[in-house]
Amino acid sequence: SNEVKIVINCGGFTRNSFLTSLEVKERELILMENLLLTKQLLPDFVLLPQSMPPFPWHQGGRSHHNLLRSEYSLIQMNKFTGLDICLDFSHTYMDCLYTQQDFYKVLVNLMPITSHVHISDSNSSSNEGLNIDEGSLDFSNIFNILLNSSKVHNKLSLIPEVWQGHHNS
Repeated sequence: SNEVKIVINCGGFTRNSFLTSLEVKERELILMENLLLTKQLLPDFVLLPQSMPPFPWHQGGRSHHNLLRSEYSLIQMNKFTGLDICLDFSHTYMDCLYTQQDFYKVLVNLMPITSHVHISDSNSSSNEGLNIDEGSLDFSNIFNILLNSSKVHNKLSLIPEVWQGHHNS
C-alpha cells in the first residue's frame, strides 16, 4: 500500500521512580489530546504510538516508563484516538514480565489494534532488543498468533529491531 506509517515513541518516562496513578492519568490525557491534534495535522500519515517497556535506557541510564506500556493503556489509547499501535515485542514482553501478565495472551488481545511490529527478543524486564533466539520469547508461538490474526493479511508491516543491529553489517 502507499500508506506512510510513522512509529511514535510518545515519551512519558521519569528518572528515579514511576509516577503515581493520578500523575499517569493526567499525562495520558495530555497525550491523547496531542495524538488527536497530530492526527488532524497529518491526515496523510498513519501514526502508530509504540508499546513501551517499564525500564528504558536513556543516555546510558535506566529510567521508568509510565505511558503506553500495558494492554489496557494501549487499548484505551486506540479507543480514544482511533490510532493503531506499533507493537514492540521486546517492550511488551518486558512489561508483561514486570507486571506478571501472560505475554502471549496480551499479544492476542493487542493484534486487532496492531498495524506494525518491531521484532526482537528479550529475557528480562530491562533487557531488550536481543537477537531472535537469544532471549526467552517463543517465536514459533508468536508467529502462529500473527498468522492467525486478521491483521496479518491486511496492512501488517514489520521490521527486525535488534539493539545495535545496524552495526557490523
